[in-house]
This record gives sequence, structure tokens and C-alpha cells, in this order.
Amino acid sequence: ALLLRGRRAAIGYGFVTSVFIWTVALAETSGLVAPRYGAGPHMGAFLVVLHVITASVVISMANRQRRGAQDEAERVAKIAKTNQRRLEQLIAESPDGLAWFDSTPRLMECNPEFSRLCNSSPARLIGKPIGQLGRFAAASRMEAVRAMELLGAGAGEQRFTLRSEGLPACIVEVRAKRVVLAGGQEAFQWIARDVTEREMAREARERLELELQAARRLEDIGRLAGGVAHDFNNLLTAVNANVHLLVRDSSLSPIARRQIDIVRQAGERAAALTQQLLAFARRQVLEPRPVELRGTVEGMAPLLQQLLGTAIVLELQLGAQDLWVEADRTRFEQVLTNLVVNARDAMPLGGRVVIGLDVETVGQHPVLGPGPHVVLRVEDTGEGMDAATVERIFEPF
Repeated sequence: ALLLRGRRAAIGYGFVTSVFIWTVALAETSGLVAPRYGAGPHMGAFLVVLHVITASVVISMANRQRRGAQDEAERVAKIAKTNQRRLEQLIAESPDGLAWFDSTPRLMECNPEFSRLCNSSPARLIGKPIGQLGRFAAASRMEAVRAMELLGAGAGEQRFTLRSEGLPACIVEVRAKRVVLAGGQEAFQWIARDVTEREMAREARERLELELQAARRLEDIGRLAGGVAHDFNNLLTAVNANVHLLVRDSSLSPIARRQIDIVRQAGERAAALTQQLLAFARRQVLEPRPVELRGTVEGMAPLLQQLLGTAIVLELQLGAQDLWVEADRTRFEQVLTNLVVNARDAMPLGGRVVIGLDVETVGQHPVLGPGPHVVLRVEDTGEGMDAATVERIFEPF
């Protein structure tokens, strides 16, 4: 009975058997019943002793089984408690936001990461519907409710852009599924992951790819411009050489000499433009040499004023001191001309352009060496640049 039906059945059967054996033994020893085996009262005493021993063995086995069952129950309870503690620690330290909603849907429970995403404490979030969960509601209440419906219908994952005053925007991906909690209650389980850094890295990667494509495009344009400029420069060399030979002809009339001089000036300007194209194509070797900037800017002033037109006033603030630097004169003139042309484009209704030269002593600098440097300053009263122009600010021409 102990092995097949358990401790209670063994005790019950043992009790009935004990009553029967003791009754028979007492009857035999008192002479009420004749000894069945012919041993007299001694057999009854023997049966009593045998029953006591048997009962002790049965009770010992029953107690051992009870203790084994208790130990097993304690071991199972200890394992369950350890697993519960590990699960709670895993939920609390999870890098993903975990939340459970009822069918309303209202928040039933969440971990610290989810409350951080909502920018609120768990005590303030429990019991609130999805449209009132801190930054989820700030994103868009209708959007959040709609996303909840889509998630509940098995639509995979949804993305929220969470915004809050005083905090940077946060991009969150949410995955949801239906689960059955203890007691048979159905619920929505959310797994919310902060993917802001991943999205920023992706955007940066896309931006670098666009910049790389633009750089390749500029490189192709530069290669084409360099080839054209090289061939055009060869043609200009012949034209300018013949013009210089014509200027030496003493038989030319004053009118013809003036006309040839105009051709010579145009040829020189075309040659300078060709040098700029070659520089853009990186096929021109820079030739830094001593250049006096104040005289250079003053010499360019008539041309710059002609580029600006009559509606824009050109003002020079160059000082009285000669400022010598080591630079490529053609490249310097190109930079200054481009700055003035950009200023003109920013003032369609007219305005003022100021070109200034100053001397500044530089100390520790990541690029410039210590000592005095000349600062070229170009200011205008234009409307500035929009975002599209700023993105192209370093493109040539």
C-alpha cells in the first residue's frame, strides 16, 4: 500500500490490520479463542511483537516518503523562486522597453527602460491608455492608437518618433504580440527598442554616400573641364602670340592698334580663365610667390565694380600698409572674384560690399603657424544663403 497507493493508504490499512491482529492476539492469550496454530499463548505474544516490528518499519517508510516529498517540494519551490528572481532581474535590466497592455488597451506593467522611453515613472504610467503614455502621446495620440491596432492585428513592427521639450528626439521600434497571462487573461506584450543611434548612423552613411557621389561627379566634371581647358589654352597660346607680334608692327594706325590692344586684353583674360579651369581640374601646378595684397585688391577694384553693377557699392578698407604674403596670385584673384559674385547674387535690389584687409597675430592653431597673418574680409548686405545654397557652398563656380 505504501509503494502503490501512498502514505495515507498505508496508514489506513496498517490501522485496520493492527486492530485485527491485536484482537486475535488478546483473545488467544486470554483463552477466549483456541490457538489456531497450536502454540498456545506464546504464539499470540510472538504475533504482537512481529506486528510491532512491522508497524515500526511501515511508519519509518511512511515518514521517509513524507520527508522525501517535502524535500522535493522545497527544492522545486527554491528553483521556481530562483527562476522568478532571474526573470525579474532580466526584465528590469533589459535594454529593450517591455510593457504589457490589457484589451482596453491600458498599461498593466512595464520595466524601467520602457518608462525611460516614456519619460515618466512606472507609477504614473500604470493604468493609463496608450494615448497618454508620456512621449508616446506627444508623438501623436491618434498615431499611437492606430499603431496599437495594427500591432494587435499582427502588422509586425511600428516606428515612433518620440519628442519632448528639453529632450532630444528618440526613434523607437515597437514589436507586439498577443500573450496569455496567468489566469487566462489575454494581453498585448510590447518590445520597444531605441534605434536612434542606428538611424543616425544610417542617415550619416547615406549622407556620406551622397557626398561621395557628388565628389565623383565633380571629379568627372573637373576631368572634362581640364581636357577642354588644356586644348583651349593651346589655341589661346597661338592667338596671343600673334597678337603680341602685331602690336610690334610700327605701321599700324592708332585705331588698329587700339583694336588689337582690346583683342590682347581679351586674350589675356581668356588665358587667366583657362588657368582657373586647369586649377579646378587640378592640372595646374600652384606657384606661391610673394604677393602684395593691398595693391592686388586695388588693381582688381575696377573689374569687381563692373561685376557688381551700378546698384551695388564697392567699399575698400585696405589700410595704408603694404601687406606681403606668399600665395598663388591667380588662385587669390579667383577666390576674391567668386566671393564678390556670390555677394552680388545675394543682393538683387542693390546693396554694399566691403573688402577689408587686417593683420592678426595667431598663437596656437591646428592649421596656421604662429605669428602675424593677413585676414581678407568680404562682407555684404545681402539676404544670405538658404539651405540648398549652403550645401553647395564649396562647389567651384
